[in-house]
Amino acid sequence: GYTVVGSGGQSQVTLIGDAVFPGCEATNPCQSNNGGCEGICRYISPGIHNCSCGEHATVSLSNSSQCTCDVGYVKVGYGMCDDINECSVEGCGPNSICTPGSNKRTCECIAGFHFKSKPRQITSVSINGATAWDPTNDCVANNVCDSSFGDEYGCTTTLYSNQPVECTESIGRRTCQCPEGYFVVGGNGRSASLAVGTVFPGCLVNDYCNPLHNGANGGNGCGQDTTIDVKCTISQNSRICECPVGYRVKGYETRSLDIPLGTNFTGCTVRYH
Repeated sequence: GYTVVGSGGQSQVTLIGDAVFPGCEATNPCQSNNGGCEGICRYISPGIHNCSCGEHATVSLSNSSQCTCDVGYVKVGYGMCDDINECSVEGCGPNSICTPGSNKRTCECIAGFHFKSKPRQITSVSINGATAWDPTNDCVANNVCDSSFGDEYGCTTTLYSNQPVECTESIGRRTCQCPEGYFVVGGNGRSASLAVGTVFPGCLVNDYCNPLHNGANGGNGCGQDTTIDVKCTISQNSRICECPVGYRVKGYETRSLDIPLGTNFTGCTVRYH
């Protein structure tokens, strides 16, 4: 447990002539190769020491000079362990967000995607940090025509229920087409191209007297003037607007006018003669 002073750890030296013996000093094993410890070397008494480890690590049961990291941690040197970033080890597959945790990671699909092998209502999964990602759980794009994803998908409507609305998928959009005899509410015909996140407004039966049936294939019925009673009659691909007695169609000398699709009714004006 002692060495010769100034000998570099030697327990004995040979003196020549009248050389003076420098004496002995207690040996500190930690000063040589860290006492063989992977972690922290603690001096106890001459020739005696022990090894300990840093945070989140314990002395190995099989080798008292080595350190073993706690579950979910990895060695970073000198018996120290740091938390493993589980997302950097395995991740969560494409089109997903990975959030690391304590010996686990949480996987969540980005907006517009879902786990292809799990029920729709499951939006995130928690996975053990050491478990490899299963590609059968990859996040895949929502089918824009599948109304089970919510109102922003598909072409469902509550405005009529006699016939289904045809839905055609395209990149990031869908086209909803009403059946023959119906038109898209607020649109300009039977079909509407909608971006993901846009709710389909529904279909209404063709009624050219309905102000909702506007656009290129409709018009404004027979005006919005509620102070007079303008009669609207549906004709083939048009409607007939008839002003009340004492009035005429603006721009015309007649009380009524057959107005083709796509043309707005100009209104009625008082007849002065």
